[in-house]
Amino acid sequence: MSKDRRNQNRLGLFYEEAQQALCELAERHGVEIPRGMATIEGQCLHWRLSVYADSGKQYWDELWRSKVELLGLPTHILPGDDVIDPDGESWLLLGLDPMSEQMPVRLKSPVGVDHFCSIGQAQLLQKV
Repeated sequence: MSKDRRNQNRLGLFYEEAQQALCELAERHGVEIPRGMATIEGQCLHWRLSVYADSGKQYWDELWRSKVELLGLPTHILPGDDVIDPDGESWLLLGLDPMSEQMPVRLKSPVGVDHFCSIGQAQLLQKV
């Protein structure tokens, strides 16, 4: 196994352990920390961590519904719908998350990992 691959494996393990520790800490404090999107590029771990109250999902839903036409988002898709992206990946649409201007559309993978995409990418989503 190459040195880069071993390093990526170690970073991946670190991410998993850190995520678990954060989830346990969040439970003790009564907050929700949804699983974020983590990538390993150039031997660096890029990790977006968001902390929300339980009302986050409702807020993302309301924001989607209020901005759907203004942003040119598909009107036939609503938060809570299962969608497929152009690559054939399945997601659950959660809505708009204003924390990210460039990737404001929040999705959840079938295994529970949060994912973010741009408005342009969201315009290509198809309802399952």
